[in-house]
Amino acid sequence: MHILFSVFIAIGMLNQTLGQHTENHLNDSVDKHEIKMNIFNLGVLRSVDVGYEYLINENASFGCSMYVRFDRAEEIKGEPYFRLEIDNNRSFSLTPYFRRYFSKKYASRFFIEGFGMLNSGKTADIEYVYFEPEPSQNSIESKEIKSIETYTDFALGISLGGKIVKKKGFLIEFYTGVGLNMKAVFIYAVTRGGFSLGYRF
Repeated sequence: MHILFSVFIAIGMLNQTLGQHTENHLNDSVDKHEIKMNIFNLGVLRSVDVGYEYLINENASFGCSMYVRFDRAEEIKGEPYFRLEIDNNRSFSLTPYFRRYFSKKYASRFFIEGFGMLNSGKTADIEYVYFEPEPSQNSIESKEIKSIETYTDFALGISLGGKIVKKKGFLIEFYTGVGLNMKAVFIYAVTRGGFSLGYRF
C-alpha cells in the first residue's frame, strides 16, 4: 500500500514538473520583441520615428520610441523664419512608455498607455512693433518680428491605441495621446500618435 501511494506521489510530482516545463517552454516560445516605424510621421511630418517594445506578458509591455525631425528653420529673405506647424515644433523626443492591453489575444488589440517624453525643439517668438503711419495712410502699420527660441522639457501623458498582429509577426499599430510638459516655458502640451508598421520576433 505504501509502495502504491509512493508511486502515485512520484507520478504526481513528475506530472507537475513536466507541466511546468511545458508552460515555461510555451512562454519562452512566445515572441516578445517588437520593432516598428511610424509611417505617418515619416510621410506627413518628414520625420524619423522608430521604436522598440518588449512584451512582459499577454497584458503588459514597456518600450521606447525616438523621434527626429530635420526641417525646422528656414532662411527667407535674409531673416530667420520659423514655420509654425503641427506637433508643437518638436524636433527631437525620446519617449519611454508602459502599455496595458485589454484582449484575449497576446499583447494585441486595444491598449492604454502611460508615457514620459523628453522633448526639445524650437519655437517662434513673435512680437509686433507699432508705429505712426505715413501722412497718406489712414491706419497704424505693424511689423512682425520673428525670432527663434530653443527649448527642452519633459512631459507626462496618456495615449489610447490598437494593434493588429499577423501570424508571421508583421503588425499594424495606431495610437493617439497628449501630454503636459513639466516646465512649460515655451510649449505646454505635446502630442503623441501615428500609424506604425512593425515586426514581432
